[in-house]
Amino acid sequence: MMKKYRIIIFSFLLSLGFNIFLHHFDNKYTYNDYDALCGVVDYSSSSQELHFLTSQWEFYNHQLLTPEMIGDGQGVMTRYIDIGQFGGFELGNQDESPHGQATYRLRIYDKPQQVMTMQLPEIYSAYSLYVNGELLYKSGEVEKQNYQPFILSTDITFTTQECNEMIIQVSDYDHYYSGMIYPIAYGNNQSIHIYETIQTLIKGLQSFLPLIMGLICLISYLFVGRKARDGYFSLVCMSYLMYILYAIIHLLIKDKTLLWYRIEDVGYYLLIYFITLLIAYQYDYHIHRKQIICGLFIIVISLIVPTFFILNHVFVIYLLSYIGLFYKCLLSFIMIYIIMKNLYNQGGLFLNLLTCFSVFFIVSLHMDNKFWYEPIYLGWGTEIAGFCVITYFSVIMIHEKIELYKGYQFIQKSKEDIQDYIYDVAHDLKAPASALNGYIELLNSGIAKKQNKEDYLLKQMEKKIHILSKRVSLLQTLDLEKDFVLEKEYLSILSLINELKEKYDVHLIKKDLTLDVFGKDFYISVDKEKLNICLENILMNAIEYSDPHTTLVIETKENETCYEIIITNQGQTIPKKDLSLIWERGYTSKEGDHSGLGLSICQKIMKAHMGEIEVISDNHQTSFILKMIKK
Repeated sequence: MMKKYRIIIFSFLLSLGFNIFLHHFDNKYTYNDYDALCGVVDYSSSSQELHFLTSQWEFYNHQLLTPEMIGDGQGVMTRYIDIGQFGGFELGNQDESPHGQATYRLRIYDKPQQVMTMQLPEIYSAYSLYVNGELLYKSGEVEKQNYQPFILSTDITFTTQECNEMIIQVSDYDHYYSGMIYPIAYGNNQSIHIYETIQTLIKGLQSFLPLIMGLICLISYLFVGRKARDGYFSLVCMSYLMYILYAIIHLLIKDKTLLWYRIEDVGYYLLIYFITLLIAYQYDYHIHRKQIICGLFIIVISLIVPTFFILNHVFVIYLLSYIGLFYKCLLSFIMIYIIMKNLYNQGGLFLNLLTCFSVFFIVSLHMDNKFWYEPIYLGWGTEIAGFCVITYFSVIMIHEKIELYKGYQFIQKSKEDIQDYIYDVAHDLKAPASALNGYIELLNSGIAKKQNKEDYLLKQMEKKIHILSKRVSLLQTLDLEKDFVLEKEYLSILSLINELKEKYDVHLIKKDLTLDVFGKDFYISVDKEKLNICLENILMNAIEYSDPHTTLVIETKENETCYEIIITNQGQTIPKKDLSLIWERGYTSKEGDHSGLGLSICQKIMKAHMGEIEVISDNHQTSFILKMIKK
């Protein structure tokens, strides 16, 4: 029983370890060598070029204070606060409104006269930045009567003094986040540029595969065949892109609306939902279409629609937070249930990998909610786990597409082989059919009657018809993709050749040819019918290309390694340039209706008998040497 749970336990521990690794080594909250204390941080002796202003900011709640006002002792500090510690100005008190206005203050000691850059992430939802008493940047309007949100990431450059005072006034009245949620990056121009470039490259790489595979599967689903997995996977890819592209979009598009943030949230919950459906499908866990549509409808109505219309209500903000957490837990439970239910049906590398990536995704979903984690380069655990799931299904689907393509290629080749097989059949039936035609010509000419050979010819015709019948039956069993299945028997080679000579007497008489047979008789184990096909093809060619009034010779030999049958004729030779081509299917030097398959068939038959055919053609003489290796 425990063996079945090993893969889940292993996946859980590995996923937990990876997320802990991310939280420790790719975390803005653990990156700094010096942290602030009581609103002051000293980087003058720091060896790091990049810092994140995460902790111990002075926080003045419900107050918009300028440097002059703070210098004059106006304003009352509420507390020291770490960035991201709270989601709004309510400071964790649900009886208070998260909306309103506040001021953040931090003093940084650094080497003077340096050109430094701050990367300001999204600050919700309007703010004014003062550095050393000077207003350096405004995003929207912070005054309540003129409030205008404007959320974007931007870089601010300034020249340092020995002590640098940062004051940020923030107002928010319509977002579900309020104030400073993400830490500010602080460093020289080069370090900030490298940081942003690496972030953009990683997001771009994470986006490329889902974009390409999502489009391919969407096209496949719409135009090739409506396979459910193609549809689910394309939806997973689109949801993933909606979820992760916000970082690049915020850098490239200076949008004053909250549209992209809402699209990010929509993508996040749809990603979880569609990954659940995709995992269920891969595990052959059937979910009815009505249930799928109903689940999607509930998510859209309860989570997505409110984010576009009624976020200015404090109650709705908290309600959406709890509903989102409920859906995340519910879908995680469904994924775990499906995995556990199919433990006994699992097998193979691909399903084990699916279990690993599914558990990784579930663990990352809930680890991302832990406080004091903000990724520097790699992204949130959910983003990485989602990319792993997409990569897994991409590999599976590409592998299947390749196999389908190979199958298509095999079918196309099979069609060609069938066509070749038809030519083979036609050619192989040609020899006995040609003999029958010769007998009929002799009967019609009256020569046979004068020589009292009518009965002989009729008997020969009967034999040829019998041969035709056997050849048809034989050729129906040939499989061109595999070796011939031989039905061997021991027989005398001279007896086989003499039977062949008797069959072709008529053809020899028509061209006034003589056929001499000599050599050693030996018994060999061969498939008689197939060897006859080979010998008849070569003999018919020899008769056709022999000069009239010449002698054909069939000689048998035996040596230490093989048996040989040599068929020699006098007449037209084969050009040297064609000697290597005569075994190729379709090659022929004959004019008219010839398929060029005879010698190809012969070579195939000899190879099936562990033999081969050699040819010597010179000095008005051609010899075909059939060799069969002794066993």
